[in-house]
Amino acid sequence: MSVTITKRLPGFALDVSWQAEQSVLGLFGPSGAGKTLTLQCLAGLVRPDAGRIVVGERVFFDAAAGVDRLVLRPRPEMDAAALERFAGETGRALGLPAA
Repeated sequence: MSVTITKRLPGFALDVSWQAEQSVLGLFGPSGAGKTLTLQCLAGLVRPDAGRIVVGERVFFDAAAGVDRLVLRPRPEMDAAALERFAGETGRALGLPAA
């Protein structure tokens, strides 16, 4: 996994970059360091302002190239059935087995 992302919010600027060769990764730091925002960007819940996210050979996000294959984002008008379908689509997009 290779991650280089930035996200600017009022009062906070996230700027992270790392490469991980192992399948298990730990993310730690002090309160307010941006751990949750980083995970939200990786999950596709928040779109990074700039950067690149690559897993293996698959590019999920590349702002410079206009690539945004992060998981689908839920919309406020979705009902319970639509949210359930959304969750299934998200799992498939990440390559997870069906429940």
